[in-house]
Parts: sequence; C-alpha cells; structure tokens
Amino acid sequence: MKITRIVSILTLAAAVLLCSCQAQKPSFVKVEDGKFVCEGYPSHFVGTNFWYGAILGSEGMGGDRARLEAELDTLKALGMTNLRVLVGGDGPDGIPTRVSPTLQKEPGVYNDTIFHGLDYLLAEMAERNMKAVLYINNSWEWSGGYGMYLEWAGAGKALIPAEVGYTAYCNYVAQFVTNEKAKEMFYDHVKHVVSRTNTVTGKPYKDDPAIFSWQIGNEPRCFRADSLGQAAFADFLWTTASLITREEESLHSHGILAIRSQAVTHGM
Repeated sequence: MKITRIVSILTLAAAVLLCSCQAQKPSFVKVEDGKFVCEGYPSHFVGTNFWYGAILGSEGMGGDRARLEAELDTLKALGMTNLRVLVGGDGPDGIPTRVSPTLQKEPGVYNDTIFHGLDYLLAEMAERNMKAVLYINNSWEWSGGYGMYLEWAGAGKALIPAEVGYTAYCNYVAQFVTNEKAKEMFYDHVKHVVSRTNTVTGKPYKDDPAIFSWQIGNEPRCFRADSLGQAAFADFLWTTASLITREEESLHSHGILAIRSQAVTHGM
C-alpha cells in the first residue's frame, strides 16, 4: 500500500512538473473560434501598457536594464504577462511632448540602440514566458506618428496640440490617409521592423513567440468624415496589414494582427 501510494505521488509530481515545463515553453498564441488558444488550450492573460520598454532595455539614453528586469519581475508576480509596447518613436529628439530618444530619426535612419533595447526586452520577456503587443504608428504626436510622416513628406511642420490646440492638430493629421508619400515611408518602416532578427536571441521577429501580436498603431483614426477619406483610411489599414502578414515575403505569419482602433474614426 505504501509503495503504491509513493508511486502515485511521484507520478503526480512528475505530471505537475511536466505541465509546469510545458507552460514555461514559449509558444505562439492563436485565435480559434474567436478565442485565444496556445498549444491547443484556452489562453487567458492580464496585460498592461509598457510603452517605454524598448527605451528601458537599451544601453543608450534612458536605458536601465536593471530597472527593466525588476519591473518585469514585478509585473510577472502580479500576474501581468501581456505588455503593450511602442516599437519606437519617430523624428528628432528634444521635442518636449514627444518620447525620447526616438527610434526612427529620419525616414529609414534608425537609432540602433532602441532596436537593441527592443531585442533585449523581448528576450527578457521570453525568459519569463511573457508576451508583447507591439504597436508601430500613432495618431497622436507623443511618439511622432502621423504628424512626423507628414512633415517628412513635405506637408508642413508637424503640429503639437499643446501649442495649436487639438482642432488644428486633427485638421493637420487628417491629410495622412491621402498623402501617398507619407504612407509609403510608413510602409517601408513596417517592412523594416517586422522583418528584423533579434540580435540577442537570433530569432527573426516573425518566428518569435514572445511577440503576441502586432498593432498597426496607437488609436489609429481617419480624422475625416468624407467618403474619400474613409476609403483611404480603410485602404491604409488593409495595406499595412497585408505587409505584416503576407506569406510571400515571409513576414509575421504566426501571430495576431490588430488595428487597435477606437469607435471614433474622425475628429477628437
């Protein structure tokens, strides 16, 4: 009887250990029948915004890897395993209302310390079996976003709502969805980011299960109510989504893609 009981306990312990090991193995989360699943099982999580993760993970200005690791440990202990992270800001540093340092200084010109910070963040998250939601663009000025692409496209200097008010800002960025030059620069950025290989783990981003999903932008809005603008906005979303997911370029084909839009598509 004692031997049978010992064997049963050992078997149970081995099963628990096996499940624990499997739970710690990074795997892609997918959507099946409208629900998140991982390795065939329902997947649930609690998440939070962690927009500055790539900056914190860098070895340049704003970087603090000890703080990053401590914050990840704290979030993990609190049960928060899904973090929403800004890939990086756009434009020059030194704008009071913009995150700094930025990733993309000029179209196609990158601050690699931020990219390496993002790599490090993803590697540390993978070790803790945490996952990242990465967003690339922004309707608002605090990371560059629409306004910076318009400035680069020659549509005038990017406006700052704190200086000109939100009505003037919204009218200005409403140009984005029909400005082909601005959108093409963003599309190039998308391809560059999503096709990246992590310098810490050696994994292409498209094959990294630490990336839970991609979001086209932070609160992407059309800022226009006319049919032309609405159609252009839909085309912009579709084109960006296609760049991220299309298999012929071997871009991110495992994970999840989200628009991250709000109910309001124009105005404030």
